[in-house]
Amino acid sequence: MDIIQHHPRGALLAITFGLSTTGLALSPGGGPSFIPIIGLLAAILIYTRSHEIQTYLAQWIVLTLSITISHSGASLSALSSPFMSIFMLSIMSSVSALFALIPVYLSHLASQTFPTHRVMIFPTLWTLTWLCVSQSPIGRLLTWTPLSGTSSYDWILPILGLPGLDFICASWASVAAECISTLLSDDGSAKDETLIPDLVSITDSETAAVTDRVGTTSRGSLISSAAILLALTLPSFYFSLLPLPAHSNIAENTPLRVACILPPPDSSSRKSQLDQFIDETKKYVSSSNVMVWPEGAVTFENEAEKNDTLSKIRDEVFATGSPRLWVGVSFLQRVDGDKKIGTRDGMYRNGMMLVGEKGVEFTYYKRHLVPIAESFAQLPSSIDPPLHIVQLPRPKDVDKDDWKTPRPVVLTASICLDFSSPIFPSGLSSFVPGDDYSAVSSVRPSLILAPARTWDTRIGETMHSLARARAQEIGAELLWCDGGAGGLSGVGNDIQVGWGSWVKVIGVPYHGDSPITAAKPTIYAIAGDYVIIVLLLGVWGATTVPFLGSVSRVSFTGFFSDTLKERIKQKVEDVQTRLRERITGRRRTPTPLLIRIEEDEEERLI
Repeated sequence: MDIIQHHPRGALLAITFGLSTTGLALSPGGGPSFIPIIGLLAAILIYTRSHEIQTYLAQWIVLTLSITISHSGASLSALSSPFMSIFMLSIMSSVSALFALIPVYLSHLASQTFPTHRVMIFPTLWTLTWLCVSQSPIGRLLTWTPLSGTSSYDWILPILGLPGLDFICASWASVAAECISTLLSDDGSAKDETLIPDLVSITDSETAAVTDRVGTTSRGSLISSAAILLALTLPSFYFSLLPLPAHSNIAENTPLRVACILPPPDSSSRKSQLDQFIDETKKYVSSSNVMVWPEGAVTFENEAEKNDTLSKIRDEVFATGSPRLWVGVSFLQRVDGDKKIGTRDGMYRNGMMLVGEKGVEFTYYKRHLVPIAESFAQLPSSIDPPLHIVQLPRPKDVDKDDWKTPRPVVLTASICLDFSSPIFPSGLSSFVPGDDYSAVSSVRPSLILAPARTWDTRIGETMHSLARARAQEIGAELLWCDGGAGGLSGVGNDIQVGWGSWVKVIGVPYHGDSPITAAKPTIYAIAGDYVIIVLLLGVWGATTVPFLGSVSRVSFTGFFSDTLKERIKQKVEDVQTRLRERITGRRRTPTPLLIRIEEDEEERLI
């Protein structure tokens, strides 16, 4: 503490560098970490309170350097050369640091107008800033949204989504910054930082009392904010976002066997990539319901190759008839050059098709491409992922009385970087069997099929954490299948690193066979980011009205202590004086406002 008091700038910059290096690192934990980010934001808020441009410049340089260092190990092989990878990383780091400092600067400015709302101003601006940044093609890759250490607040994801975590993280940082500032102040009080700045010298005792009440309100809001943030952890003791037990209650849960097909690399094999995946898939036909191949598992140069592949999969994988099996075949397909739609020869589309016993049930194409690495060679899609219902027959080990008819399981899909943006399935696909569900515009998906391909384990861990958060936003389970070197694959908390196919059994909720009883979408799946915007407007509306009342009382006491008649008289005299000065060319020395107020008070007493 003494070091910070005697050398505040150097100490806070060192703290910023250390916390940003650890808190924003890609590992361990799978992305930005909750507690270190709180400390980092608190240090930035304290350091930049001087409002000097050099403080922001120093913070920007330190943040850019620390982010670049913490991400450099995982980014060296991202592009064709290490130099180009580090160059692009430094640019993205500087942009990320700049966006992080914008709400800090704006919050300090706004705190001068709304000092008693300082604790809430920064979280609001922080949340809205990253909400705007996340609308970019790379989504939340540049944001500081915590992805690890948030288990106490994960329950809000189906309601507020990732913006809710931004708000909570920034709220804790704002509370911490106010508390630390109080401890570091010379007199043990941060009263001068939280009270309304004096616009004039106020001699009226009533005005001073009102001002003290405003300061007390500021301290009260600090305590109440901390209490609310602690109270928001309570639901985590009663709600869990983990997968359901597979066989705990067959009447309410449907056991679903999911698999990720990752054949080990065999450079000596004479078999094609397609044959290796088909052979590996055939090993798990009898033990799986839903399989996924990793992103870009096979490549089609034309439509004929794609049709031949489908025929081969049907002949070999579904040869014996598999009414309870669906395979998510991930592929790259070459497209013809067409200037009208912005394509050129040699470009590919990155997609996944769900293949069942009767053929292709739906096809989805990747919407968000990795900048430079994919954006120049692939064509993005603009179509949202579909919702698709499959009918799961009764397993052989389940009694007929417990599973009388095939059960509906709702599937959807997204590919790797798509999870940097919210996943909003567009509605049921046209392949839904039966007429009962044809009128249903939206239901909650049970499982997201998520093929991926990352180039580093740390990148894979971060993307998996982001994908899990996106799945929790819409109330679905995630089947993550990463085919990259050292990639992560798994479902729930059961994670595998590297090659090797696997099968897991999970439970998905069963709500009956009728669309009326089907699980409805989460609040966030329905309203998206508008939920947090409405919440912020509501909170500000509820808290600003009392504040404006306090301000108006202070203003009335300080500026309008005279009666309305006297004020009008004074204004008329001022106008007459200015006209007289303009006509005669003489200028009277103005009387200070404080002296004028005191003279008026003396005349009134006499």
